[in-house]
Amino acid sequence: MRSALLVTELFPPDIGGSAELFENIYKRLRVPRVEVLTNSSTSEVTSAFPNVAITRIPMRWTSWGLTSRNSLKTHVTVANAIARARRDGALIHCGRILPEGLAALMAWPAGRRPFICWAHGEEIQYVNSSKELRLLFRIVQHRAAGILANSRHTAQLLEQMGVAAHKIRVAYPGVDTNRFVPTARAADIRHELLRDERLLFLTVGRLQRRKGHDVTLRALRSLVGAIPSFRYAIVGAGPEAETLRALVRELDMGSLVIFRDSISHQDLPAYYQAADIFVHPNRVDGLDFEGFGIVFLEAAASGLVTVGGRSGGVPEAIADNVTGLLVDGDDVGDVANVIKRLSLDLDLRKRLGRQARERVRQSFTWEHAADIVLRAHLDCAE
Repeated sequence: MRSALLVTELFPPDIGGSAELFENIYKRLRVPRVEVLTNSSTSEVTSAFPNVAITRIPMRWTSWGLTSRNSLKTHVTVANAIARARRDGALIHCGRILPEGLAALMAWPAGRRPFICWAHGEEIQYVNSSKELRLLFRIVQHRAAGILANSRHTAQLLEQMGVAAHKIRVAYPGVDTNRFVPTARAADIRHELLRDERLLFLTVGRLQRRKGHDVTLRALRSLVGAIPSFRYAIVGAGPEAETLRALVRELDMGSLVIFRDSISHQDLPAYYQAADIFVHPNRVDGLDFEGFGIVFLEAAASGLVTVGGRSGGVPEAIADNVTGLLVDGDDVGDVANVIKRLSLDLDLRKRLGRQARERVRQSFTWEHAADIVLRAHLDCAE
């Protein structure tokens, strides 16, 4: 059996769904050895798993094409590192079709080494914004032995881009159901975040416009007095941080909103356990959208009811009216109505939370995802 070489710009300690997906799948991938070729980091984080080795090189693309001098330099650097790392004949796993897949193709332009690529959804829209990127995308996906899509929605986008359906395999992200559990509320965290309020709303993730934090804030502001007293915890950092803080001041919600831009990896499950409702009304923002949303699975595994936007791959992460409720992420009124319904119906919150946990246990574990990736690895390595 071939070993695996994962080439990805995004890997812990980077924060984000893709980085978490790669760490959790590849440390469980049952192959002789996994080597991760990823971006240089000031962190000394190394793998705690004996079959995983991490090599860090400069791997930050300012653009994905070849016409930019800086981008071309990064492609050449990564391609050379891939060629050096593959002396044992490992199958290359590329974090994306572009740019990592292009670097893999440049490492072996004669096509003598097979590689497979991941697709997450959001990057496909970016590719469509450029004639050069569309051309490079077609070349790389044609030469790839297989494509791993993080959702059926992403798989459909790939087919629209000309990828043959037989080359695509859907590997949903997962969650550690032993780490994210519906235990009794995390009393310390809940006491810290709430004073005398009765409800705690929670959002976890990078502060990006597509996440819909602003819509949640406006929806909650409209519900003051119509639902039990509450506070809203926003966990994460990102480019929208100052914009959201300004909106909180504009809406006079300073006493109702708590920002936590940095929490420890160890504390994250306790935030889900402390909350009553997870609210993440994602939407399409230009070329940006939610490819799937691991945070919905983390909340579900914690027995927490979820509110998510009806866009991208989120309708696959949330079973509407079964594990949570889907909304129009552009409609403040729709989001407010759903939040109000859940806030006033404890039995509904408990029922959806129980069903969410069970669905995750059945279909969305990291072990299940790793098994799908292993099957793709074996098929493409032949």
